[in-house]
Amino acid sequence: MEIVDKIKEIFEPTFEVLKVTRSGPDSLNAEAYITIDAKHEGKSHKRVFREAELVQLNAEAKLTETIRALCAVMLTSED
Repeated sequence: MEIVDKIKEIFEPTFEVLKVTRSGPDSLNAEAYITIDAKHEGKSHKRVFREAELVQLNAEAKLTETIRALCAVMLTSED
């Protein structure tokens, strides 16, 4: 599964994912970024990640827990 699809799958139970985009060179490197635009209860959220970091977290089997923790932080900081 491509990293963008995996991130979207992790976000979707909690957030309405509006858009996930990748920017930067075609090859994986430190200059490539993944941007997630999502919505929860009418409030928009945007997060930007370095693609290389997400790929590394995925290789270490830590991507899901990291994204879920980020979602929790996003929900608690909505006020």
